[in-house]
Amino acid sequence: MAENSFDHEKEQARLTAILVKRQKKMLELWPKLLMAVMALVVVIGIYTYMKHAQEMAEQQTWKAIAQTELQTETANLPAALEKVIQENQGTNATFYANIEILRGRFDAGEIAPAKAAAEKFLQEHADNYFAPQIRLEYARLLEYDKKYSEARAEYEQVIADGKPYLQPEALLGNARCYELEGRLNEARISYLRIKELAANNYWPRLALMTANLRLLALENPMTTLEAAPIETSSEAVPELDATPEPEKAGTAVPEEKAAVEEASEEETAN
Repeated sequence: MAENSFDHEKEQARLTAILVKRQKKMLELWPKLLMAVMALVVVIGIYTYMKHAQEMAEQQTWKAIAQTELQTETANLPAALEKVIQENQGTNATFYANIEILRGRFDAGEIAPAKAAAEKFLQEHADNYFAPQIRLEYARLLEYDKKYSEARAEYEQVIADGKPYLQPEALLGNARCYELEGRLNEARISYLRIKELAANNYWPRLALMTANLRLLALENPMTTLEAAPIETSSEAVPELDATPEPEKAGTAVPEEKAAVEEASEEETAN
């Protein structure tokens, strides 16, 4: 009976040893856990600081771009914006400045340098947020250079990128190129695509007006973009009576002429 009795002292000693062992492990892990938490706090702090610094840099760059555009003459704007880009590398705003540079070069007639800059940007920053906008400007440069097939390919790429605020202009450019090539059916289809896009989208509203005007114009072959200046036809404007109106021609109507002759005869008789 004594041999089977439970030894409370031994069991208590065993449990105490287990608790001491676990507590020792916890004390060993605690400094490591504390260091991990501190490291996480430091990482979050650094990230927050860098994000804030990036936002401040972006704001400063946007401000510099705006001031440059306001204070610089159009002819000198591309060079001035290139200087802003050099001084503010690594900000998204500098990518936007490239768009203004392309537009400035286009306005100045510097087509070749503008095309080279656009091609370089698209090669180096194809996935950038502003790349579709650069591609749209590049397509316009190709269109201006009468490379309509290449321009249409770029316009189609902009359309495929799916940015709703760029698609209407790209569709207009696409249709314009078809029209200038004399491919009027394809031009009509592109203009109609704008009407379809405008059904469920706000952005194409202004482009829709142009598309409707061009669709009406395409009904008359003489009003295509490729045609020479339109001559007014007799069908478009009703023919006017060749006989001038008496009041405007300075001649009297028969009744007035008779009255004048009668008054003249009375004076002669008197």
